[in-house]
Amino acid sequence: ENSHRDYVSMRLNRKALGTVGIVVLLVFFQQVGLFPPYSFESVNFSPPGCQTPRHLVVLHHGLFARPTFYVGITKYLVDNLDNQCTLVLNSEANWGWWLPVLLHMDGVHSGGARLAEEIRHIHKKYPSLREISTVGFSLGGMYLRYALGDLWDSDTGTLGQLRGHTFVTFATPHLGVRDWVWHKLHLVRAYELIDPLWHCPTLEQLLLLDCPEHEQTQVEQTHATRCLLQQMADPQQKWWQALASFKHHLLYGNLRHDRRVSCPSALLVEGCNTTSTARCSSRPYNFIVSEDCTKDQASREAGLCTNEESPSTDPTYELQQTLLNNMAAVADWQRVVVAQDDWVGKVRGHALLCHPITAFSHSRKEILDHLVLMLNERLD
Repeated sequence: ENSHRDYVSMRLNRKALGTVGIVVLLVFFQQVGLFPPYSFESVNFSPPGCQTPRHLVVLHHGLFARPTFYVGITKYLVDNLDNQCTLVLNSEANWGWWLPVLLHMDGVHSGGARLAEEIRHIHKKYPSLREISTVGFSLGGMYLRYALGDLWDSDTGTLGQLRGHTFVTFATPHLGVRDWVWHKLHLVRAYELIDPLWHCPTLEQLLLLDCPEHEQTQVEQTHATRCLLQQMADPQQKWWQALASFKHHLLYGNLRHDRRVSCPSALLVEGCNTTSTARCSSRPYNFIVSEDCTKDQASREAGLCTNEESPSTDPTYELQQTLLNNMAAVADWQRVVVAQDDWVGKVRGHALLCHPITAFSHSRKEILDHLVLMLNERLD
């Protein structure tokens, strides 16, 4: 028995050493320039014959996802958008050949800065561009919000000389992820365990742990001690102003079965009636149950997005309320509620909303069709 245990231990040690060796080699190759973390040669598409696109649509993937997941979505948008000269950018700013987890975990501010630089590069390559729309999936929506702040020019009211048109997010944690019970029980404790070994700014920011004085009131806090999400939601700051400059604002969120981003955080509402079985969409959708849960009469009567959420004992509850109030004041948001109640949706609700036409979720193409419909209604 002891010899068998020693044999298993030896095999595990070899695998561990092999994994460490591969990681070291990948890091070395990246450092010498063989595997650059990003190259700005992003996958972008425009209709045939369009040499001078005027409208830029930027897509950004979520945490641990990759741009290749969105090539199909990118092509679908190009083929179906009514505007005949639109450039669709499938961003690669936060994806590298080696260990992309490191790019995703160095903070929303770092990823947003890389994305802003990529957009500048694309605008320089296509100087005919005049307007910009953005579509963010999960964490990609937060990267976009930060990047837009970096691009914001308060003197001209433009985003790097581009006018904001339509801002869209899918299951993006606008209020962070701390409000979700799943994360309270697991991610906070996990963060406390790994932080001494590996500081992870992205997780810290999404859990609202990046300001030691998070229990103070907003009046008592200085700009330096505010959480990043609090700064990004401040009406006096560039991120809020950049977001408010867009003509249209559209949010998609899961009503239930999303174990990563809660419905209130994705849709910027006080609470969601996750037990509701009401279907309030005027169109015959399978998964979209409301096309605007706060303004549609049937949705209000069904209480899909309710304001009856009871106060939380979480010490950041007041901060979350401040984030919600400031973000809700950005614009007249349109909130699209998605309910995926089939067995696949119950298991992979978040992933399916953020990858609506992968091989495993082709039935979710109706969500992408809805996005195209919304964009076509708004594009000039």
